[in-house]
Amino acid sequence: MTYIGRADDGSNDVVIDEHFVGWSTVSRTHALIERDGELFVVVDLDSENGVYVNGQRTGENVLYDGCTVSFGQVHFLFQMNQEGDVR
Repeated sequence: MTYIGRADDGSNDVVIDEHFVGWSTVSRTHALIERDGELFVVVDLDSENGVYVNGQRTGENVLYDGCTVSFGQVHFLFQMNQEGDVR
């Protein structure tokens, strides 16, 4: 599991800080991405500003290569290599 959020206290694997545009819209512990077999799933951890996949707010969603994942107003492109690992 990979935890994503604003807190820099060791609780997040990916810390979204002031170096990201829109960082203040990210909760202290915002979301997690977990692997379920061959799939990757993003889960909103009751964040205030939500998790979006391709512009649609979601509580939980499968991620596919090339989709946009947003935590509040911070946007990422989800990419996988040919072996199915995340880049």
